Amino acid sequence: IPLLFLKANGSVYFTGNEVENFNKKLVYPTGTVDASRTASASFSRGTQQQHNVTAEYSKAIDKHSATILVGGEYFDTKSFALSAAGRGAPTDDIYTLNSAVERTSISSTKSEYRMLSGFGRLNYDYDSRYLFTAVMRYDGTSALKENRWGAFPGMSAGWNIHNEQFFKSSSLSQHISALKPRVSYGVNGNIAGIGTYEVQGVYAITTNYDAESSYLNTSIINSKLRWEKSTSLDAGVEAGLWNNRLFLNLNFYRRVTSDLLANLSLPRYTGFSSFRTNLGSLENKGFEFEVIAQILNLPNGLKWDLGFNAAYVKNKILELPYNGVENNRQGGWQIYDPSSG
Repeated sequence: IPLLFLKANGSVYFTGNEVENFNKKLVYPTGTVDASRTASASFSRGTQQQHNVTAEYSKAIDKHSATILVGGEYFDTKSFALSAAGRGAPTDDIYTLNSAVERTSISSTKSEYRMLSGFGRLNYDYDSRYLFTAVMRYDGTSALKENRWGAFPGMSAGWNIHNEQFFKSSSLSQHISALKPRVSYGVNGNIAGIGTYEVQGVYAITTNYDAESSYLNTSIINSKLRWEKSTSLDAGVEAGLWNNRLFLNLNFYRRVTSDLLANLSLPRYTGFSSFRTNLGSLENKGFEFEVIAQILNLPNGLKWDLGFNAAYVKNKILELPYNGVENNRQGGWQIYDPSSG
């Protein structure tokens, strides 16, 4: 099909690791003998695969041009590990674990993580003057349970004023070679730090019950945990002066992160020290300024550019979970106040 492009990528990684240790009978200079002959062996393997496919279609009609892209991506990791240790082999000649009289430990671990994504993008350009882009992602992760899926949209627009006829015919075009105001808005998702099975509850083996082994719930089941989302608004202007000998870029942004992934402390009588939850919001906003000057651009290929940039950022916590303290104060200690007693 003319102007339609299909593209697929796939990758698979295999990792493996084997380790064996054996300590032979040792006689110290003092005459002390260590005949424990400790031995251990471990084996681990892992696989990671990532596959994606995209379809892109481009079309231009008169002064209109557009490109549409849709695609999907699959990612997963699997791991398995086995280890054992022992001691008391009767000889140094056989250093494998089967010669150990006493088996001191054995353990195995197994885990799997998966993510599935769908995405799309629309680019539109009218006569190299009006620019528009819209994107959408839809991601699902096995690290969450009831709220595995998250939608993350975004859009941006730009206006190349220097390509307008009214600007080209004005006196400003003699000094300003490029002028482009732009604005963008988007949402990003984050689940960094969440354990592979954390929302399902974490369990450990303990011998606290009359010296008998049993399972102990060490983390609360948290099936309603959600994606952390950052909403960003960005506005700026780019300008090129004197045939782009001097380039200016001024940008303002405001990013609000909501449903912050945070560990909330719990009373000790619950049996748990903390609980990961979606509470609070954080704001980052500021300005960014950049100027690039073209000092030299000689015909022999010698170029020299000089750049300068500056940024101002302000971070503010907008909301925190209420902790029962006056003014929701975080940390600190209550001390004696002489005026109130």
